[in-house]
Amino acid sequence: MASFMSRTPLFLVVFLATAAAFATAADAIPVSRNFHIVQHRLDLSEEIGKFCQNTTNSTLCSKILQPHFESEHFDQFKALDIILDATNDQAKLTLAAIQTLNANKDTPKTTKDSLKICKGQYKNILDSVKETKATLASKNVIDAKFKASAIISFYESCKDSFDGAPVPFAEQAEPVFDLSGNCLDIITAIQSTLPAPPLVMNSPPSQYSNVIGPIS
Repeated sequence: MASFMSRTPLFLVVFLATAAAFATAADAIPVSRNFHIVQHRLDLSEEIGKFCQNTTNSTLCSKILQPHFESEHFDQFKALDIILDATNDQAKLTLAAIQTLNANKDTPKTTKDSLKICKGQYKNILDSVKETKATLASKNVIDAKFKASAIISFYESCKDSFDGAPVPFAEQAEPVFDLSGNCLDIITAIQSTLPAPPLVMNSPPSQYSNVIGPIS
């Protein structure tokens, strides 16, 4: 090695050393970037998992949210809006299944009677989802909670119409319950982080409140 260095011009030695340094740095950059990407995804996954952990179906909650936050920061109101969209889509699938069963001539009349009720209830669900999204757009959490509760009530009304008999479209309907339950749980959790509204103190009635005219 010493004989090689002694026979090599100084400028060539410097050039080779510089080239090696650049090559090393170039190799290191992708590794660093990959590390940050992986770390970001791990942190995001943990944040979503924590956000969903106390919901009706935490696995479904995390599964729906994960693809939507690959390249941006997590936001709880956006997450709630995404789950409401999923509830809307699933309710539409359920309504389509109800209409298909109702159109089938082999469906018994008693079942069709229940399907008629369910058709109306799932249209109400779609309206309630829309109203919930509208109230959340203005950060009105209290009204949003009320409207999200209505979604579950409409779901239960449809289910009750079968008087304990198996619901023939349960495969489509049950995720609606899980998703709407997730929405309500998340709204409740968000509400718990907000400052309490100020108390309105009503003054006790005056002994002169019903007196007309000057008081002597």
